[in-house]
Amino acid sequence: CMGEERIGAEDNTYDAITVVGCWSIPIKVDVFREMNRVLKKGGYLVSCFRPDVWSERDIYGYRRALNDSNQWVKISEELRQYHGQLATQDAHYSSYWHFVVYQKC
Repeated sequence: CMGEERIGAEDNTYDAITVVGCWSIPIKVDVFREMNRVLKKGGYLVSCFRPDVWSERDIYGYRRALNDSNQWVKISEELRQYHGQLATQDAHYSSYWHFVVYQKC
């Protein structure tokens, strides 16, 4: 389960990590410490989150885990349209996503 296992890489290995499409379910926020471990100093975490997940309510604690950590600094955060108009009226789905970039301190 993501966030529960160690990433199979040495410390300070990667320049960047990109994550798309996996934050829609609860994942243990320990995963951010593990990503930080394998990033080189100054490395980047680039990801996108649905608006209902990356909101002030922070339903899974992802924003808090990144923003309240002394291991990360937020570089950018943008709410942008991802793929145009959706064919559904279901409020659970959105054509907008938060695109975020954090850098390892």
